[in-house]
Amino acid sequence: MEIKTDLYLGDCKEQLKLIPDNSVDLIVTSPPYFIRKNNKNRK
Repeated sequence: MEIKTDLYLGDCKEQLKLIPDNSVDLIVTSPPYFIRKNNKNRK
């Protein structure tokens, strides 16, 4: 079994258009680091 890993950097709406249909098993995104306990910091 061959495991292939590709990393894409950019706007997800544009990058997803470049990936062929039915070719993705897993997508990992970065967590929302800006979330704070104080709601005034949220956008």
